[in-house]
Amino acid sequence: MQLKKRKNSGLLLVFLLGLFVSGHAQTDTISVPSDSASVNDSLLTYDQFIERVLKHHPMVFRARMKAEAGARGLQGAKGGFDPVVNGSAKQKYFDDKQYYSHLDGNLKVPTWFGLTAEAGYMQTDGIFLNPEARLPEDGLWYAGLNLELGNGLLIDQRRAELKKARIYEDMTLLEQRVMTNQLMNEATIAYWKWSKAYEILQVYTEALVAAESRLEAVKSYVEFGDLPEIYITEASMQYQNRQLSFQQSLLDWQNASLKLEIYLWDQGFVPLQLNAAVPNLISEVVEGMDVLFDVNSVIQNHPMAQLNRLDVARQQVDLRLKREYLKPKLTLEYRALNEPATTGFFSEYTVADYTWCAKFKYPLFTRRERADVKIGELKVETQKLKGSEIGAKLEFQLGAARNTIENLTGQYGIISETIQAASDLLDAEQMLFDNGESSLFMINARELKFLEVRIKQVELASKVEISKSELNYGLLLILP
Repeated sequence: MQLKKRKNSGLLLVFLLGLFVSGHAQTDTISVPSDSASVNDSLLTYDQFIERVLKHHPMVFRARMKAEAGARGLQGAKGGFDPVVNGSAKQKYFDDKQYYSHLDGNLKVPTWFGLTAEAGYMQTDGIFLNPEARLPEDGLWYAGLNLELGNGLLIDQRRAELKKARIYEDMTLLEQRVMTNQLMNEATIAYWKWSKAYEILQVYTEALVAAESRLEAVKSYVEFGDLPEIYITEASMQYQNRQLSFQQSLLDWQNASLKLEIYLWDQGFVPLQLNAAVPNLISEVVEGMDVLFDVNSVIQNHPMAQLNRLDVARQQVDLRLKREYLKPKLTLEYRALNEPATTGFFSEYTVADYTWCAKFKYPLFTRRERADVKIGELKVETQKLKGSEIGAKLEFQLGAARNTIENLTGQYGIISETIQAASDLLDAEQMLFDNGESSLFMINARELKFLEVRIKQVELASKVEISKSELNYGLLLILP
């Protein structure tokens, strides 16, 4: 019965918190939905809080922008294979003469396998035109192919950039997930610390109420001669100690409230303040957690491990390109020529009209190319070793998190029984004191132990919820 009375003594808390809230300036406040499960209109439940975080927090939008940047990067890399229209005009006039005129326009279409197709039209004129550039009066149509053999046949810079852009797009999606879960973890921890601070404030508020009532009772006993006057001094010291504890817990709750407001936003990125909102009591909502999971599967699918594998793939693309540079560069160009005809586009075409070109290039010692390949191989191996480190670290963190949750959940079950025992002892001591069979010192000792186990219960409940959050959003990376 005494425990029930303590849990219901919230009048002083409401009064003191009202004083705090009235001095807490604000511009926007949390509006709690009318269909809240609690009759307390100022209750801000964890589900309401986390829903607002996911809906309005700037980091959520930053995470989306990260993924959007990856998609735009892929779009840009695909642009390397866009058809290109080229045109050029070059003329010279001097002394009222046209020395030369060169007109050329073409369309080039890159392909995936080191082949570029082109088609165009060129026309030349002028009295001092170079003989090799002289064309029929109506110009020439041409169509041809440019083919890279050796260096550039299997991969080139353009194809490498596209491969890496596709990998980067996948990486940004994983990074978006990591950023969102990081926000969820930080916000969840802030909420349960806020809840812990609020419940500890309640504990010390109830203790302050009890100490004040006891002081007044002692004064009455002394006044009627039932107790010596020194008891007033001892009861006053107890009351003062409770005041100090209350003030410290009030400060902790104020600071926890300010920390929680970091995660509260409204539409248009408007920061919110808590006003008179209060949390779920953490000791009443704490639950255990099923910590049975396949460690290897979690590690394999963990975003950090996946990000490392994608980093390895990106480094391998660079390495493949550097190895391609060890090959000689041989370029073949072929253009079929056709003079414009009135009877049909191909009516005058003959396979005998064409131009061709071959280009060859190869560094004799390939010192730079071989050094680049070696550096690329070292980068790949370094990234793979990093993956092994990530796996080992995740395995340790998963095991430690599982052990922590199981241990804390067991401790919480024990402390709940201890609280009832401490409450019974305090009630019994109070009855003895009322009958003149105990002392104020003994009541204070019993009450201190009772307060100690209540605070321990709240702290354990907070540790359980925080450990669950760190496991869910930090290691298992579960999105709500």
